[in-house]
Amino acid sequence: PGVYRVNISPKCTVGHPQGVPRKFPRRIPGGLPGGIGVCAVSATGWGEYFIRGAIASNIAGRMRFGGLSLDAAGSQAIHKELTERGGTGGVIALDSEGRFTTPFNTPGMFRGWVTLEGQVTVKIWKGE
Repeated sequence: PGVYRVNISPKCTVGHPQGVPRKFPRRIPGGLPGGIGVCAVSATGWGEYFIRGAIASNIAGRMRFGGLSLDAAGSQAIHKELTERGGTGGVIALDSEGRFTTPFNTPGMFRGWVTLEGQVTVKIWKGE
């Protein structure tokens, strides 16, 4: 869903390519990443549900006001808020300390990362 980089400062740099493969014609693409300031969030899936549930903002709010970790906030937003609304998809979210999470409620989600040491990880399916 997105590309993130943590600078030495550490500040987040965010890029946002389009997400769902084989989209329906005339489908509205995703917008700008949300949650900037607390975390950077990029989503993929059925965008209407992400917008209605303000999922990126939901993650940032759970962190800022609920004191949750990025992992817990992301998991709750996807597995509770998004799922209860009938939406499917996932997010890649990154906080200012370089921690990231990739929760999703589908059988798989393309995701990958590279560590500072150069270790490349690519995953598709749940449980990998």
